[in-house]
Amino acid sequence: MPSLLVILAVAASVATAVPVAVLAVQCLLAMLPPPRLRRVTDRPGVAVIVPAHDEERALPGTLAAIVPQLGPRDRLLVVADNCTDGTADVARAAGADVLERSDALRRGKGYALDAGVRQLEQEGFDGDSIVIVDADCHVEAGTVDLLSEHVAATGGAAQAHYVMEMPEEPSARDQVSALAVRIRNVARARGMRRLGLPCQVTGSGVALPWRIARQLPLASGNIVEDMQIGLDLAGHGAGAMFVDAARVLGKLAPTEAAVAQRQRWEQGHLTTIVSKVPQVLFEGLRRRNLQMLALAVDLAVPPLSLLVVSLLVSLALGIACGISTDSWLPTIIALGSFVTMLASTVCGWWVAARTEIPLRALLAVPAYMVWKLPMWLLSVVRPQREWVRTSRDD
Repeated sequence: MPSLLVILAVAASVATAVPVAVLAVQCLLAMLPPPRLRRVTDRPGVAVIVPAHDEERALPGTLAAIVPQLGPRDRLLVVADNCTDGTADVARAAGADVLERSDALRRGKGYALDAGVRQLEQEGFDGDSIVIVDADCHVEAGTVDLLSEHVAATGGAAQAHYVMEMPEEPSARDQVSALAVRIRNVARARGMRRLGLPCQVTGSGVALPWRIARQLPLASGNIVEDMQIGLDLAGHGAGAMFVDAARVLGKLAPTEAAVAQRQRWEQGHLTTIVSKVPQVLFEGLRRRNLQMLALAVDLAVPPLSLLVVSLLVSLALGIACGISTDSWLPTIIALGSFVTMLASTVCGWWVAARTEIPLRALLAVPAYMVWKLPMWLLSVVRPQREWVRTSRDD
């Protein structure tokens, strides 16, 4: 009869092998050419909603990139949410419609988006889709057309290729952080598209069918509202499909702000894994909803740095098991998973980051993991429960 140590070691190795296998499939499929886009000759009207909280400095550049992409049937609505600066004035000067919202208790992107949708609904907006863009992003030319055309052609949501702009002189930590984002937002999303499945909503540059956007429970205090939107879309059978040609570029947060931003996102991700993945899996099976099942499996892959730590722990446990019981199966599984993880990361780098980030950036991963250890501990000891704006200051 196998000892308790063998059972624990096998369980740990298998538990880490599953998300590594998912990551491997996604990154390998991402290396294939993307599928052809379905275009429409005369797209319906679209409303671009820009939630903004104290963004008077970043907003002009964002709006200047959006306005030339709009047609006569389109709308541009900036939701100035609990602002204490000139965000509303800057938006009006750029030609956008502005909704000023003030609610000290109900703060955050989800509440701002809900207010924008209700405003459009009240005004009788009769377009086909809405496109959500964060206030500090650059939207490349043609992106609004590509996203709204996908919605018109398929009836489902669309997610743009959304990555972070690299600083002029990036640190090793910046490069590893940007690489992790690109693997998640581009390589893995592209792999899901090759399977004909939706990807996670990654924040900025997502287009929602108007008929469904009106039904979504956007006004929530969820600190990772984008993940929740993606799950809700899948529940309606309209999960966000990755549109690689549509490009949105965000800004990498300064070091101190990056800590808070990554802590918020990763804590929310881990909380979602525990609280949502079993529920979504069960609901997807019950409803025979392949999109829900696919997103649940995708969500079950933890942040890459945490996955690496889990693999190392699993490998150490397997070696201890082999030495004490002469059972090396857990070590073989863990070692295979580690090699697969490394190969998948290289594939993801090739697909999503090889022109911006050198491969030697992977050498900084151990230091990056040490930097994030306090973040993971804080997530357990002092979890963040409220939305906090990411600082844009250098």
